Amino acid sequence: MSRQRDLSAGPFTSGGPQRGSPRRSLASALAAVALSLATGIAAQEEPPVAETFFEDLEVRVVNVDVLVTDRAGNPVLDLGKGDFRLLEDGKEVNVSHFAPPRRAAAPGAASAGPGEAPATVPLDAPRRRTNWVLYLDQTRIAPADRNRALRTIREFLFANASPDDRMAIISYNGSTLRHSTGLTSDSDRIGLELDELERVPALASQDRAERVAILTEIGRLREQRRPAGASSAQLSDQLGVPEERVDVQLNQEVAQQVRNLAQRIRMLAIQESQRDEASLRAFSQALVTLGGLEGRKVMFRVGGGLSSGRMEELTEMLKRRVEYLNTLREIFTTIERDLRFEDTTQTTSALLAEITRRANAAGVTVIAVDASGLEATSGVAAEFEGAGRFDAGTTVGRAHADLAETLKVLATETGGSYVRTGGNLTGQLFDAGNRVLATYSLGYEPPGRRRDGEYHKVEVQVLRPGLKASHRHGRQDFSLREQAQVTALSALLEENPTNSLEMSVETVGSKAGPKQRQRVLSLKVAIPLGALTLVPEGGVHRGFVVAHAATRDAAGTLRLLEGREYPIEISNDQLAGLSETLAWFPLDVLVGEDDADLSVTVFDLMSSMSSSQKVVVVAGE
Repeated sequence: MSRQRDLSAGPFTSGGPQRGSPRRSLASALAAVALSLATGIAAQEEPPVAETFFEDLEVRVVNVDVLVTDRAGNPVLDLGKGDFRLLEDGKEVNVSHFAPPRRAAAPGAASAGPGEAPATVPLDAPRRRTNWVLYLDQTRIAPADRNRALRTIREFLFANASPDDRMAIISYNGSTLRHSTGLTSDSDRIGLELDELERVPALASQDRAERVAILTEIGRLREQRRPAGASSAQLSDQLGVPEERVDVQLNQEVAQQVRNLAQRIRMLAIQESQRDEASLRAFSQALVTLGGLEGRKVMFRVGGGLSSGRMEELTEMLKRRVEYLNTLREIFTTIERDLRFEDTTQTTSALLAEITRRANAAGVTVIAVDASGLEATSGVAAEFEGAGRFDAGTTVGRAHADLAETLKVLATETGGSYVRTGGNLTGQLFDAGNRVLATYSLGYEPPGRRRDGEYHKVEVQVLRPGLKASHRHGRQDFSLREQAQVTALSALLEENPTNSLEMSVETVGSKAGPKQRQRVLSLKVAIPLGALTLVPEGGVHRGFVVAHAATRDAAGTLRLLEGREYPIEISNDQLAGLSETLAWFPLDVLVGEDDADLSVTVFDLMSSMSSSQKVVVVAGE
């Protein structure tokens, strides 16, 4: 049915809707209404829950994927909905949706030999679509181990992804987060991108060169000995210190060298901590961009070692060297202050804990592939062994054990797996992937329904004795406004984003931007009024929508643009016959010359429903 009238939503007023041509309505709306930008969004209160006029508030379903194993660790595949009990924050909730596993690892699959793909047992069962995402952090990773992991993951995905599943690749090179592909079922496209990634050379590491230089200087530290034939009394008179302080005074220059090394270690710690933080925040951002996707989301995170523990390692090596020199040991109390700085292991653990919460909010299951220790610490330890002849294995082992434990927590809390490169990598990765394919899907409507942004503990119990359930440990929602932003980013990865509100987007104008190679596009976003949820409040019905835009440039970099909020208010006597009327919203977006795709998302805050559309940005449009 054609819709004959446009309503300018900016806002609707009790005096009746504005009518006229789209251009006149747009000009009127822009002149009369002050629209909020993204900077003002956070200060607004969440809209109140009230009786709705057009539609009920959206019923959300939270999906929990559960792997059930027997005492031998083999997947159990013959359970039904009644075999599970689901709890949120300790209170039982009803399992409203249920799907059995689609595929499972065959018994003994984990023992497959090198280069052998473990066998799988296909199951003829319906299942939610799975979005498989490969995230590659190129920092601090040896190309040989990177390529080995990439080839194994490719082998697994190409053998096990169903025709309805989709794959995507995201990479980080130390400065740029690149969405190399959107979501696609085209294995050839994924294969070509993986081939490109395997050809990327090792990234140069200035940090590593500085670590080697520090280690070399630690190994060269030597005590200043007394001149031959000089007595303590003579040196005491010459140096102007008591005889018992002669050796200390002779080694003041060496002590200063130690202080300088301590300062260099501290500066290196700061630099590496900053790089670690950038790396982890890029990973967190990649997780967020998946938060608006429908279906299951599984991410293989392939990454090198972080700097956690490496500064502690260098510090301990220096301390051991100083304590090995008798005289310096006596004055070490003044040097030790220079060796104290913030433990980067704790900082890294805190960031990974935040990432775990982000992964749960985005609904992403993480398979952490840890390539740490291949080049970073073992190489440093070996170099130090040659320079100073000290065994730093205990420090190295402790640092990597801490990092491994943190990555394991990230994987476990999201219902995924932890894999350490080395040994039977093929068997480990196939086993991790098959754990995903062997899961049951349980869906439930969260109590309260509204997104509260709080963490909620999730527990799944299997009622059949002797079985173990592994699953995501909790859920945490994005706020409504955060979800609007996340959905706009996710839409850029989709070929055909979800358009629940029947939204349409039209470019009605373009002008030069504030900087070179920038343009401002004026968009007209239209939605049938009947698709929006309005709630009664006295003599009017009110609604509230948020519009966000995002772009993806030719290099695969995603960027969230400005957002605007649109309050809607219609008097009760104006409601009749408006359900088929188009409500339209003006939105100006700033795009760059390199931007190839533009997504626009409108989020109805009253119902939590959204619509997204992609717009191809043509140069000079």
